[in-house]
Amino acid sequence: MWGRSFFVILSSAVVLSSCGGGGGGVSINGLSGLPDTSQMVSTSSTNSWQRMASSGTPPKLTEIGVSNESTAAANALRYFWNDDGGTPTSTTDIVTWLAAQAPGGGLVTTCGQFFEATAGSPGGEVACRMAQTTGYSFQPVIESGTSFCYMKNMPSAVGADNISPRLGNPEELFNQQSEDRVVKAIVTGQTGEDAGQDQTVFLKVHGRNSVGSNKYKVTLWFCGDGETSPNGYEELEVNRTTGAYSAVSAHGDNGNFTSELSAFLIAGENGTLSFDTTKDRVVQVQNSHDGVCSGNHKAHVTINSAGEIIVKSYHVNDCGGGDTFSDKNYAIANFTGTSIADLAFTEGAVKGSGTSTGGGGGSHEYRGATEFSGSYYASVTSGTKFETVNAYNFSSDDFYDSAPTTPTVDASSFSCAQEVQYTVTMDFSEEAVAEIKEDCEGKRLNNMNFCDSETVRDARETCHQSFGP
Repeated sequence: MWGRSFFVILSSAVVLSSCGGGGGGVSINGLSGLPDTSQMVSTSSTNSWQRMASSGTPPKLTEIGVSNESTAAANALRYFWNDDGGTPTSTTDIVTWLAAQAPGGGLVTTCGQFFEATAGSPGGEVACRMAQTTGYSFQPVIESGTSFCYMKNMPSAVGADNISPRLGNPEELFNQQSEDRVVKAIVTGQTGEDAGQDQTVFLKVHGRNSVGSNKYKVTLWFCGDGETSPNGYEELEVNRTTGAYSAVSAHGDNGNFTSELSAFLIAGENGTLSFDTTKDRVVQVQNSHDGVCSGNHKAHVTINSAGEIIVKSYHVNDCGGGDTFSDKNYAIANFTGTSIADLAFTEGAVKGSGTSTGGGGGSHEYRGATEFSGSYYASVTSGTKFETVNAYNFSSDDFYDSAPTTPTVDASSFSCAQEVQYTVTMDFSEEAVAEIKEDCEGKRLNNMNFCDSETVRDARETCHQSFGP
């Protein structure tokens, strides 16, 4: 549902900023005119295919990381190792075959194919890491926009009769007034995995007397059923003069999550607002998580006007008993698409460096490039992307100077007893309200850890034990 209850896969902090000069002015007075967060991943560049050898129609990221975990794992084997589900051997369906083998020196050729073989062969783990590193970093970005999606669609779904005092035109609920307007949304009637998770969401539209006439600003904070203190907040602001768009988010349940997002909006011929794809969109992600292994993760993602996504990622985990690992990744990829829903990678490259302690302690590095060719991602050993990751040095980039830490979440400036001007009832047992959930939740990314299924992990461990750190 609303807010942090969405973030059950990973808790992350996201910063999206846009680099390079301001945009033009935009006309906005409510949430209905804002683009969905998922649309920041968009390109109109003609450079999405740079190598002539690239061919075929690459899968959408949402077609790889589907909601069913076992299907997502099978998709990864298919697209990155050309595993067609046949009889595993040392030359075909090699991941499944390696996972069943005892470590040994006779696996050198097959393990080479697992990580990345010669040019034209399946791209293997190198190709998979290129896609997963990007998807894993985007996953919380898209989830952080879910609350605003609900809020944007809520007035028309609940109707005037479910707004107290009654508002003649529900679409004006989040329009900016001279003074601040606070709305309380009482959320009930959820089903499925959200059943019983009633909560209250406060929404404050800052008035012109508070922020000026050139800004539109909205703040949300979230209170669980019976809670006296908020467990998170989100804030969005648009500068009407420059088109600058910014947002912040912080949640403290299911691991800490904090975010800050900024970009530029641009108006089309019909006045519809969209993210300005002629400017860089930059995402920084940070999160903490608990479980069998606890740890922290951060990432820095640039989406540029050339149709490229550039990802820096750093992950540390502690599994107890002296078993720890850290992993640094740098990935660059060309893509096609107008939103996260149809995002597809045409080619890319990745470089990784990991260290671990415990039973399989040691360090390892990998690098390589890939392009979609026919029906799977194939390995390439030349081209701009290959040369870029080959020359990349983690020690020369200050992003990797410090390991990710647990982000701080402070929602103490918000109250679950806030006085409000309007109260809205959102009962998800009602069809019109339930349809919002289908629309907003449908924009999420699922299972963006498809390179780490049990079969892939077993195959990887077989190779690591066969050849040492």
